[in-house]
Amino acid sequence: MTSKFEYKLLIHSAAQIIQVADSGQNVAIGKNMRLLPTIQGNADDGCCLVIDYKGKFAAIGLNSEIKSAYGDRCEEWYDATGQSVVPGLVDGHTHTVWAGDRVHEFAMKSKFFCL
Repeated sequence: MTSKFEYKLLIHSAAQIIQVADSGQNVAIGKNMRLLPTIQGNADDGCCLVIDYKGKFAAIGLNSEIKSAYGDRCEEWYDATGQSVVPGLVDGHTHTVWAGDRVHEFAMKSKFFCL
């Protein structure tokens, strides 16, 4: 199925967009891990983000820059007025020192117990 739209989603009017990197890097290493590049909106111009059908960012910036250039090419729009857009980071690793069954930890966490 082919869509008549070039892009999947336009998120607009956010208060801010937090990024992992802002210069084309794939990862943040060392002291750069402490830096969170942020696009900050204001009362007159919010932040905007365009996502393609593969889930990749196609454009990021302020509403005034992005909406007019991409708006009519996006299938869906999401109004994020007053909200922050942050990356969905997943920590999907474990350490071999914890070898064995950790089911009891997950059970405790699901009941809101802390280790």
